[in-house]
Amino acid sequence: VIFPLFHYSLPSVETGLVASDWEGYELVNAMFRDVVLKEYQQGDMVWINDYPLMLLPRLLRQERKEITIGFYLHCVFPSPEVYRILPQREELLRGILSSNMIGFHNFQYVQHFLTSCIHVLGLECTASGIEACELAGGTHTKVITVPLGIRLEPYQSLLNQEETRVRIEEFMGTFGDRKLLVAVDRLEEKKGIRHKLMAFHKFLQKAPDWASKCVLVQIVEPGDDPTEDTEETGEQQRLLQQVYQMV
Repeated sequence: VIFPLFHYSLPSVETGLVASDWEGYELVNAMFRDVVLKEYQQGDMVWINDYPLMLLPRLLRQERKEITIGFYLHCVFPSPEVYRILPQREELLRGILSSNMIGFHNFQYVQHFLTSCIHVLGLECTASGIEACELAGGTHTKVITVPLGIRLEPYQSLLNQEETRVRIEEFMGTFGDRKLLVAVDRLEEKKGIRHKLMAFHKFLQKAPDWASKCVLVQIVEPGDDPTEDTEETGEQQRLLQQVYQMV
């Protein structure tokens, strides 16, 4: 439920968060706590990643007050109006706020998070974080923007391989001098493949001359949910037929 809601997909009444889901979430975070504490040594910094472990900072702080914790959210943090739909909104915020530093993809997510802290927990926040946060042991909890990047070296290495050169020649032979728009996504609703196809369709409607000048190459990897894969595939095929009619 957390991941879809963070991406503005609200749960239905039938599939809302049930007690067993939350108990499982708490259990997994407690298991990670136990493993981390076994490995932890005085002076270590613990870096925690993403929404499945939002409770972990607080669990660690309760056991080791002096521990230095960093947390990074690898996905969207939604607007306060959407976030407060979560029944466990307070617990999740308190969990993250036990970190010394919290990172987000962009400034908008930071603003959403800080505003949620104000509205949900009644905390006083500044643009850079929360002063004297009791959840973090009374220290300043710093909130930062760290855009996601990539390592260039592996891709530069691939460009020098013979297989890559052959594939480039195949693409050039197939598409000639047309512009290529290449996308790689997992077959999941939240990846926005349908929106991409709709946007490309709309583009061709507004600029029909480009139908012979550009090509959208969509590479799709299987998702985690086979049921969702089937539903997404059916909808994408319908949209693809609309696009094919224009080229």
